[in-house]
Parts: sequence; structure tokens; C-alpha cells
Amino acid sequence: MKSASANKIWITLLILFSGMRIYSQTTIVGQQCEHLLNPIGIDAVQPRLSWRMSENAKWKRQTAYQVRVAKDSLQLVKKNAPVWNTGKVQSEVPLVTYNGKALEPFTKYYWQVNVWDERGKMLK
Repeated sequence: MKSASANKIWITLLILFSGMRIYSQTTIVGQQCEHLLNPIGIDAVQPRLSWRMSENAKWKRQTAYQVRVAKDSLQLVKKNAPVWNTGKVQSEVPLVTYNGKALEPFTKYYWQVNVWDERGKMLK
């Protein structure tokens, strides 16, 4: 059972996650945090991040992914993820639960996902 103070912290926790498309011709679309597109705030301590393939990539199959999280969108462009980086994970599942550093309340976070196909090619 959680203590009253732990419940209060969990309830008042506000974390902003913005899905970010770095590439102009992306095959990854519909990035969501806690099943929301571009949420203003969430109350999950370990939010779920998900994505899907675009219509033009239907013939491709995800075999691996890498999720990176940063407080600054430019850090993601520069391939830096000081908050969390999953590294390349072999999985066909387009869903991951955040498991990095404790997220700060009232802080905006950006995330990016890279996906590899059945040929080992990273999709953009």
C-alpha cells in the first residue's frame, strides 16, 4: 500500500512529453505518450511511449527500436539523449515503458524513436 504522501506526489506529478519527428520523410508516425498525441501533461511516473508505421511503410516490419529522451529537442537532433536512451532493442512491439532517470514535475521532455526493419535498415 502506498503512503498518502507518495499518492500525493504521484497525483501532482506533471510531465510533458512531446513526440518529435526529426526526419521529413518519416515512416514512423502516431507517436503517443500514455495513448495521447502531444499531451499537455501526464501523471504517470513511468509513461508508456508508443508509435506506429506510416501507410507508405506497410510492407516493412519493425524488428528493433531505440527510444531517446531529452529535455531539449536539439539534443535529439545531435543524437544526444541525456535523460534516457534504450539503446537498440530487438523487438517488434511498438511500445516501451519509460525506465530512465526520475522525471521532474512541470518539465517538458522530448522523445524520438528509431526503428529497424527486417533487413536491418534503420527507417526514418
